[in-house]
Amino acid sequence: MKRFVVLGGGFAGVEAAILLRKYGYDVTIVSNRNYLFIYPISIWIPVNKKAFTDVALPLADLQKKHGFELIIDEVNDLNPRVWPYLKRIIDAEVPIVFAGLPKVRTFLASEHPDILSRLKVLVLYPIVVEDFILEYKKHFKAEAIEQIYMAVRGDMRKFEEICTDCRDRAKELNYSFVDLNLALEFINELTTT
Repeated sequence: MKRFVVLGGGFAGVEAAILLRKYGYDVTIVSNRNYLFIYPISIWIPVNKKAFTDVALPLADLQKKHGFELIIDEVNDLNPRVWPYLKRIIDAEVPIVFAGLPKVRTFLASEHPDILSRLKVLVLYPIVVEDFILEYKKHFKAEAIEQIYMAVRGDMRKFEEICTDCRDRAKELNYSFVDLNLALEFINELTTT
C-alpha cells in the first residue's frame, strides 16, 4: 500500500491526512504539538467566551477516528535531527506532504538541491486564518462561528464560503451581526444538499 508522510499537524496537514486516508493510503502525520488549534473560534479566548481547551482538538482523537499514524516531534524547517528520517523516507520513495512549512522548499533548494530533486512533493496553500478572523470577527456571534465550523467538519474553504454567505445575508436583512439562527439556516441547507 502506498504511504504518505505529512509534515505539519495544522489544518492543512490534518485535512491532507484525512483525504489521503479516504483514498486508502497509509498516512503518518509528524506534528510539533499534540493538538489541532481551531483558529476561527480562538478569537473568543481574549474575551473569555472560550478557553484554550475549547479550541484545541487532540490529534490523538483525530488519529483514532481517521486511522493515520501520529508522531509528535519538531519538524520546523527540517532541523538537522530530522534529516535521518527524511533520507529514509526518500529512499523508501514515500511521498511527503509539506503542510505549513513554506521555508522548507527554499531551504532545500539552496542547501540540499540533491535531496529536493529526489522528493515527490505536494505543496499545500492553506487559507490564512488570521486574515479570515480580521475580516469576519466583528460580524459573527461566537456560537454562530462554532456551529458553522462543526457543520463543515474542518473544510476551511466551505467554512469561508458559508461565513461569506451568512454575512451577506445579514447585510440584506439589516442585521448588525450573524447570530446562531441565521447561521443555522445555512447549515441546514448544507446538510440537506
